[in-house]
Amino acid sequence: ELGAAYPGKVQGCAADVSTPDGREALVEYVAGLWGGELDILVNNVGVNMRKRCDEATATEYQAMMTTNIDSSYFLSQALYPCLQRGTRPSVVMVSSAAGLNSTGTGAIYGMTKAALVQLTKNLACEWARDSIRVNCVAPWMCMTPMLADAVKNDPGALDKVAAATPLCKGLGRLPDPRESATTISFLCMPAASFISGQTISVDGAFACNAFLGPCVDP
Repeated sequence: ELGAAYPGKVQGCAADVSTPDGREALVEYVAGLWGGELDILVNNVGVNMRKRCDEATATEYQAMMTTNIDSSYFLSQALYPCLQRGTRPSVVMVSSAAGLNSTGTGAIYGMTKAALVQLTKNLACEWARDSIRVNCVAPWMCMTPMLADAVKNDPGALDKVAAATPLCKGLGRLPDPRESATTISFLCMPAASFISGQTISVDGAFACNAFLGPCVDP
């Protein structure tokens, strides 16, 4: 659909970026576009298997690590030369509220998303000499296909999310994925030209809401 709407401006490459071969294929494809220059890299691959630490298997652990962390780290590393040649290059990691606090969605997932926050800080400092900005966005519960699949057997779980998120009460809804997408877009724009190493939570005040006291929930 995007290819039809923007002829010659939308490119695509199907690859499993949790694997070295998949990442190599994607990097080779990208390096062949735009004269080898890359202005924006958004690391937005993620998977979750919602299990407690004492229930998760080694296979599940490895799957989340390779998908959520390896993809972001190794793609950033491999595409560094292209970013160096870019105009106002910007990298955005997509973490999660689960990477900042416990959200009950599993220790492994939380670990992988927390790692992206720290990766952001380190790359922002290491690559600043190349004028490459690196930032992170931490969304809260958006109705994505992954979330829809996770709550299909427990629709009431979303009521708990709304109750714990102050802005849900005012707006009467959960976050929209487009609100995270526009935050990512902002971080890639000239308007954010001196923002680097930061994690922006798109969470309706969820992360700062320690307790719903009488001034918040009378």
